[in-house]
Amino acid sequence: LGRRVAAAREALEARSGRLTLRPVQAEIAREGRRLADQGARLDAAFARLVAERRGRLDAADRLRETLGYRATLARGYAVVRGDGAVLTRKAEAAQARALEIEFADGRLALSGRGGKRGGAGGEPPEQGELF
Repeated sequence: LGRRVAAAREALEARSGRLTLRPVQAEIAREGRRLADQGARLDAAFARLVAERRGRLDAADRLRETLGYRATLARGYAVVRGDGAVLTRKAEAAQARALEIEFADGRLALSGRGGKRGGAGGEPPEQGELF
C-alpha cells in the first residue's frame, strides 16, 4: 500500500508540473478580445439602427407636415370657423353668429354680417360690351 501511494504521489507530482494557468489566461485574453470586438460591432450596429430610424422618423414628420392643415393653408385654402367650431358647409356658415377665417398668415374675425348676400333670385349683373 505504501508503494502504491508513493507511486500515485509521484504520478501526481509529474502531472501537476504540467498544470499551469498560462493556457487558461490565454483563453481568457482571447475571449476578452473577442468580447470587445463584438461590443464594438454591437455599438456600430446600434448607431446605424438609430440613424436609420431617425431618418425614417424625419421623413414621416415631413410627410405629416405636408398633410397637415397648415400646409393646406399655405397652398391658398382657408379654414372657416363659426362660433368656435370648424365649418364645412355653407348652411353652417349661414347659421353662425360670428365667423372667423384662418389663412396661412393669421386669422380674420368677421362681424356685422348684415350685408347683401348673393344667391338665387334677383337680376343677374349686367355685362358690359366687350367690343
